[in-house]
Amino acid sequence: HAEPGGQQLKALVKAVGSAFRSVSVLNASFRSGPLAPTPEASGVNLLKVRKAYKTLVFEFGSAELVTTLGRATLSMCDELAKQRVPTDDPA
Repeated sequence: HAEPGGQQLKALVKAVGSAFRSVSVLNASFRSGPLAPTPEASGVNLLKVRKAYKTLVFEFGSAELVTTLGRATLSMCDELAKQRVPTDDPA
């Protein structure tokens, strides 16, 4: 796929930076039903998240977009690290 033009790319980079930096926005964007996590389901369609990452990283071919996505993801991980998030780890 062709890389979007300058203005389109800037708008895309800004949107990706906003969406992938926030747990709540990401959850709302990729809902698969009610966001009521259970041990079996998170309420988030993780396949859609994976496909979005794949598209953004490999199909647009923009270093700026990949850098923004990486920074946004790191920011989201920092946000999650500050919260008590249930895991499978018994420790």
